[in-house]
Amino acid sequence: MTETASQIATATPAQAFERPESVGQPLVNTTVTVVDDDGDPLPRGEVGELVVAGPTVTPGYLDATDATEDRSAFTEHGFHTGDRGYRDSDGTVYVTGRVDDMIVTGGENVYPMPVRDALRYLDVVADAAVVGLPDPEWGERVAALVVPADDADPDAAGVLAAVESSLADYERPKTVVVDDAIPRTASGTVDRDAVRERLRATEESADGDEA
Repeated sequence: MTETASQIATATPAQAFERPESVGQPLVNTTVTVVDDDGDPLPRGEVGELVVAGPTVTPGYLDATDATEDRSAFTEHGFHTGDRGYRDSDGTVYVTGRVDDMIVTGGENVYPMPVRDALRYLDVVADAAVVGLPDPEWGERVAALVVPADDADPDAAGVLAAVESSLADYERPKTVVVDDAIPRTASGTVDRDAVRERLRATEESADGDEA
């Protein structure tokens, strides 16, 4: 992150092979604290927001007093990264998604990454992105854009049936669209706004065909 002089944690090649889902240990003199929604530290193994402190962390934003004093940016525990994750018993750091990516559907919190991973695990899926779409009944609904694997031709119903046993009822996507690629930003991250627009456009096109 720019606010932390780029790097927060790192894994040696051996650590990366041993725990490929982790991002390794915090750098020397860097402290990573996991906090809950109230900003209180959580015990090891519990998921919350990752907060970073240390000599590489900026003391604030230039000419932006409000952002510096805002509890959501800098607190007694350090800089709030906006990333969700946890630390295991050895202190290894794991990132599970972004705070603002959380989907609230029917009063339940759904984090896109586990849903995305369940979809990617399917042999017929090469890639996937999961977002929340506005829903009149549930507030938001879980929606997924999936890219088929080579020589595969999955349909929405088949994808939903395949992840039924691996996801809770409220985690299962209510909308699945199969497309050629996942929209990404110039840096390679998922362009979540573009994903939502593609899902909406496909739904509107389907509604028009039915009409």
